[in-house]
Amino acid sequence: MSKRERIDTRTDKPYVRELRLRLEKLVDEYVVSGAKALEVIASIEDELAEMKTAYERDPDPADDPTLVEEPSNDWPGG
Repeated sequence: MSKRERIDTRTDKPYVRELRLRLEKLVDEYVVSGAKALEVIASIEDELAEMKTAYERDPDPADDPTLVEEPSNDWPGG
């Protein structure tokens, strides 16, 4: 199965086409500024890999009970 076929099989999700258009615009923006398309795409892939790793570690840091929240500053005169 080619990459193109894999992308086409995912278009049943409503956001995929919009995501692709936004990614194309993002790459084009940097290409117009002088970057090479393949370098921009590689950079996006690197950033996505880091984001994926962070998300796998902790999908929602706000739900982590080990995080200490800042105390509220709701006392009078504060």
